[in-house]
Amino acid sequence: MQFLHSSKVFKHSLLAVLTLLLSIYMGLLWHYGDEAHLGISGLFILALGMMLYESPKPLKLFPTKLGLFLGAFGVAIALSISAFLLHQQSTYQGSTLHSPLLVSLLRLLPALIGLSLAVLAKGLPGIRYFWREEGLLLAVGLPGVLALFVADISPLTAVFSAKLLAIGGFDIVQEGVTLSLPGGSVIVYYGCSGIESICYLLSLSVLFLIMFPVSGFKRFLAPLVGIVLAFVINSFRVALMAILWAKNDVERFDYWHMGEGSMLFGLAAVIAFSVFYVVVLQSLEKRSTLAASS
Repeated sequence: MQFLHSSKVFKHSLLAVLTLLLSIYMGLLWHYGDEAHLGISGLFILALGMMLYESPKPLKLFPTKLGLFLGAFGVAIALSISAFLLHQQSTYQGSTLHSPLLVSLLRLLPALIGLSLAVLAKGLPGIRYFWREEGLLLAVGLPGVLALFVADISPLTAVFSAKLLAIGGFDIVQEGVTLSLPGGSVIVYYGCSGIESICYLLSLSVLFLIMFPVSGFKRFLAPLVGIVLAFVINSFRVALMAILWAKNDVERFDYWHMGEGSMLFGLAAVIAFSVFYVVVLQSLEKRSTLAASS
């Protein structure tokens, strides 16, 4: 134990294990073809690396026997889950992520990795010491897991998209999740409801709040605005697809539905939220700080 307290080898070993486990996680996302979550996970892992590298105080490790046992047990579970997910993907290619269990395991794997390494590094007090890092790794997947238990918002998306089309002067008829225009109809399924985009902006709001904290009501405004932006921008995408389908423009419909176009709308939501957070919330925070100091 004295060797663990005094040697840099233990610290470098923990960083190596963290890198290995997160690389396995990213590889699983790639194998599952979850490109959108692969991108946002990469952003969160980059932020995690910056936090660890730019920590204002040197990292002092205080491993305990209990912490080593629990941490090693957590790492073993993370590896077992990874092996299970890889087996499922290899056995049932193309349909595995439709299972809520597999989605939950994959989304929460980074949080388990972070918790295990924190306990390995400093025992049970490591959970509190590394709360920001653990919060990042939890936030990257938790919204997606919670969304599995939220009511389908497709009807609400259909209503809002129909309103946008009506404002644009289109002869739109909305019945449930069906949008009908002269020339064709589209159905707003769960995957097109915008719930995925909402989850990503909720995750991004947590990242911003941890990396660039704000105070007061602004902490609650950030995720709220993220939800609204994601929903509204996705509704514009649904309205566009309804127009393209009614015009029998199948090629462009497929592009905005399943192709790169769908990711462009997600990118637009991310950019819009980032601008709001940096320009609006950070400006309000600076004003609040100046007012308090004066």
